Amino acid sequence: MSSNFQKLLGDLTVQYMMDVQELRDEVLKLKSENDCLKETDRPVSLETASVHFSLLPSENNDSLRSESDCPAQIPLSRAPLSWTHESSELTVQDGGILEVYTAVPVKQPIYHQQQQQQQEQEQQEQHQLYKSEAFFQSEASSCWSVHESYAGMSDEDIKLARRLARLDQTLDDLDPLQSVCKKDDDVDPAAEVHHCSRIANFLESDAYELMVGSVILLNVLVMAAVLQVQGSEIGWALDYPGYSEPSSGWQEANKVFDGLDFLFLGLYTVDLLLRTSVLHIRFFKAPLNWVDLLVVVSGWIELFGSFFLDPFWLRMLRLVKFGRAFRAMQLSKVSHSLKMLGRCITASVGVLFWSLCLLFVIQCIGGMMLSISVRTFLENTEEEPEVRRIVFRYFGTFSGVMLTMFEVLFANWPIACRILVDHVSEWFGLWFIIYRCLVGFAVLNVVNATFVPWLQLVCVCVFCF
Repeated sequence: MSSNFQKLLGDLTVQYMMDVQELRDEVLKLKSENDCLKETDRPVSLETASVHFSLLPSENNDSLRSESDCPAQIPLSRAPLSWTHESSELTVQDGGILEVYTAVPVKQPIYHQQQQQQQEQEQQEQHQLYKSEAFFQSEASSCWSVHESYAGMSDEDIKLARRLARLDQTLDDLDPLQSVCKKDDDVDPAAEVHHCSRIANFLESDAYELMVGSVILLNVLVMAAVLQVQGSEIGWALDYPGYSEPSSGWQEANKVFDGLDFLFLGLYTVDLLLRTSVLHIRFFKAPLNWVDLLVVVSGWIELFGSFFLDPFWLRMLRLVKFGRAFRAMQLSKVSHSLKMLGRCITASVGVLFWSLCLLFVIQCIGGMMLSISVRTFLENTEEEPEVRRIVFRYFGTFSGVMLTMFEVLFANWPIACRILVDHVSEWFGLWFIIYRCLVGFAVLNVVNATFVPWLQLVCVCVFCF
């Protein structure tokens, strides 16, 4: 039901109540006046629109009822009545005073009744018009827009448009092809949309995510078992201590692993097709869904690409399988703790990036200072070649000195310090102490202090929302 129809229905209801109240008051008023006129000596015609009473002097006065028995609109006195039919005047003689009174009509005029009937007929037609609008708007196959076509049209044009719309609907009903299509299409569109929405809600529910996460964890366990079996075979081939020749059972396990891999790939494909067909564009709005798409596509390429792809690229495609583990992050809908950790990691990406940039710049400067300082020692041919090789291994190139600086900052810094102190100069010990105090203590603690309030704010937001 359209808003215009509701507004019209409310206006008609208010107008109807006002008309009923007005007619009720008028009926009571006319009834009281009619009772007063019936008690007079001579009947007064009720069909006259106005009755004039004239008070004339007269000697003979008949007894009339008092003024208190009649309405205030018809004040009467004790006086003889004389009726003139042609002029519709009632002459009353009394005391020589001439007064004229106008009586309210007892019966409604004919033109007023016709006007009221015409208004009722227009209201009924307008009501039928909005009913037809609601009917044609509910039809999906209707191409006639009622609200647009009736705007700015006269009453006759509206009636003609209604007839054309009904004729169009009748022709559609008589169309054999249309009737066959209606018979074949037994599915209610509203029920179908409701069914699709239920499927979409299930695909986005916690139960479905838990089920898919369980499948992913099983797949990860199978991949771990595959790596263990293949590593044992390689260790036996290298004659590595502790690894013996694999039994025939382990050799048959490779076929089982291939079948399980194909099964998991089929399950991921079904999940991908189901979610894309139901969720539509919402599927591509989640970043992890793109990872699922990449995993499925690479899995099928790996399966059928062994005939035309190089083994190196096949191994690279196998690395994409580990992207399936990222799908387990969607289990945050089930576990609140995992959700909080995921939010904290995501929110700290920006702070982590700039912190690493700062540490990288500091270590670049420190590494180049050490590399330049030992350049003279490396070029001195009088030093022992074995010692020069050790110093070159740690501080000879930019890549080597950067790896050494990361070891100094996060791992075993005494090894690099002892190499320079024992073979080059003891002053490098002071340099390492200053570096560890400034960078390893001050800078790292400042970075940690920056992380803590930021992560606390994220945790508060997760708990509140």
